[in-house]
Amino acid sequence: YAFPMILMVVIAVVTTVIYRTTQSSQGLMVRANWRDLNGDKAGALKLYSMISEIYPTNAEVQRRYYDLAMEMRNRTEAEVANERLMDLYPDNREYYLERQADLQVWQDRFLSAVELYREVARLRPTDVQLKEKIAKALLWGRKWDDAKREFTALLEIDPSNPGYMQGVAGAAAGEARQIRTELAMSGRSNGMTSSEREEKLRELQENQELATRYYD
Repeated sequence: YAFPMILMVVIAVVTTVIYRTTQSSQGLMVRANWRDLNGDKAGALKLYSMISEIYPTNAEVQRRYYDLAMEMRNRTEAEVANERLMDLYPDNREYYLERQADLQVWQDRFLSAVELYREVARLRPTDVQLKEKIAKALLWGRKWDDAKREFTALLEIDPSNPGYMQGVAGAAAGEARQIRTELAMSGRSNGMTSSEREEKLRELQENQELATRYYD
């Protein structure tokens, strides 16, 4: 008789803990939602931030935390919620990973975004929209040569796309500016050999021609 009694006690304790935890999270969510409905979105977000940390495995909490953070344009808080959702739904990791990269872009962390986009691209190698996101993030991150390469590859897929043409032109123009700066600095410090300078001048001309072609 002792074992069934012990088992019943254990079940009762576990049930009570689960019930109290659920009630606590629901109570806090009610307070947060009340603040949200009454226009105190900053207060609601602060509460959801706290609830999210207390109940990291509660998907409903993390989704509402993410939505509210996005509504408030608080990308940092949205990143936290999105990371937790990614852990909760490993089968949808690809979706949350791309969304995490989008959040990085919105916070001007372009090169970090590129790394995440490339991770998603390994799972979706034919996704043109994803390739475009990579190209744009490289352009905004001033990785001119890499951006030019990505936009050129996109033009092979869609040769008449004006956005891709502008991307190539923008990257080429950016690289041309960078080369002019390097040449000016090397002229003051004699930091280039004649052959290196000739190579830079050739690259400058190529980029200027490319920028002009696609800008026109």
